[in-house]
Amino acid sequence: MTAKRSSKPGIPDITQKLEVCSKLLGAYTDKELADLVLDRPGQKQLAAKATDSLRKWRAGTVPKNSSGPAQFWDALPDKLGCDATVNGVLLINANITRFIEYLPAERRARARELLTDSVVPNAWPNRAERTFDHSGVGRPTPRIELAYPGPLVTLEEGIRSGAVDQRHHYLDPDSAASWARLVRGEGYPIYDQCKAGLESLLMCESWKQIMTTDPPRSVVMLAGGGAPTKDLLLLRHFLRQPRLQGSIRYSLVDISLYMIRESAIWLEEHLPTLDDYQRAEIVCVHHDILRMSRNDCSLLRGDGRAVFGLTGLTLGNHSEADFFTSLNRVSQPGDLLFLSAETFDESPSEVVAKRSVDKYNHPDLRRFMRPAVTTVLGEFATRRRSLKQESIFSGMSRIKADLRPNSEARFSDIPNSWTVAVTLNVDDQEIALATSTRYRPSQLVTFASNFGWMLLDQVASPLDRNYGQFLFQKESLERDGI
Repeated sequence: MTAKRSSKPGIPDITQKLEVCSKLLGAYTDKELADLVLDRPGQKQLAAKATDSLRKWRAGTVPKNSSGPAQFWDALPDKLGCDATVNGVLLINANITRFIEYLPAERRARARELLTDSVVPNAWPNRAERTFDHSGVGRPTPRIELAYPGPLVTLEEGIRSGAVDQRHHYLDPDSAASWARLVRGEGYPIYDQCKAGLESLLMCESWKQIMTTDPPRSVVMLAGGGAPTKDLLLLRHFLRQPRLQGSIRYSLVDISLYMIRESAIWLEEHLPTLDDYQRAEIVCVHHDILRMSRNDCSLLRGDGRAVFGLTGLTLGNHSEADFFTSLNRVSQPGDLLFLSAETFDESPSEVVAKRSVDKYNHPDLRRFMRPAVTTVLGEFATRRRSLKQESIFSGMSRIKADLRPNSEARFSDIPNSWTVAVTLNVDDQEIALATSTRYRPSQLVTFASNFGWMLLDQVASPLDRNYGQFLFQKESLERDGI
């Protein structure tokens, strides 16, 4: 299949088309969209090529080889439920208005609504008037609970100490949209790596044994906003377990109301695609995962055993001791923990070091940090008592990322770790805008055991062998570190 070129270079309205397709089909990244459309046996490699092609098509190229990634467009009409007369060439050449007209009648209104919602490119619906009322429709309604204990250290205080509290990046109203752009970008593969690793962990023998003997009835995803397809993966897995009857409690805990709301809207729409989805009780909790207390137990978890999740390299953004101390206040012996971390065996090789740094050294990440950078530049202008402030574009262009041993950087509580530091130098003072720590597996496991969490299993992500998923079980209360 060869697409006819339009009057403008590339595929007409390609970004809007792919955005509508992603939302209708329940994909959060390009990889997920390609995997959903090209899901027949033997198409795994073709889907990987299509993932790369989606980015190229956005940049202005067109499908040329009918036996290659262009098959994505041949398969798309069927996945969208289009009439048999609609083919891939029609979808490629159509503008967004005509593209929506090719959709089945029951999807056109939703597609137009999604397009209207998309004021910010690649953002999920974010209209102020959006509600969760589906009376009579039978859809689940995620419940949002407010448990946030109070303000963080201010940005100004962080600047004085030389490090911005990274949680501030998620408190800006545009954070959910910026995060969506970031995880879908070519330069930030962590989301897909994490999800692939999580799928592998759910297949390991240790986990299978747990699910056949004493499965947890509660799932608590910590800092879980903005990862809805991971949520759907876990919910699908738990709902299929024969030993789990009755309701399953699924809690999303995040300091960002914007990220929680994004996930709630997404899950409200796509949860009905799961069998037996009515058994899922979804609770979204606005809370700081580093400041949980024993009083939060009834809010976060149901009765019986629970599994907590901290995925997406979030552990490396914070004090590991603060995290485990907080976790132990809401966990019990026998509880489980999914933990993601980027790892290395000894000192990271030059290739591994470059790959780690490259994940944080691209425009989408700078855009995500823009609100904090604006505050940093304004604070330094105030110090100078100057009415002239460095432009945000100049400041963002000077952001740097490098990998530092913890013996020098002191960003981590775990010995022999290495940290990617994203920094901005202003008036000869270095300000850490973000940090992300990498660990030796043995050191991470030892550190967790000091808080009573013992390793049950460990797997590597199929997409990056240095991206590890760990399964821990809480053994005792003696080493709470509280």
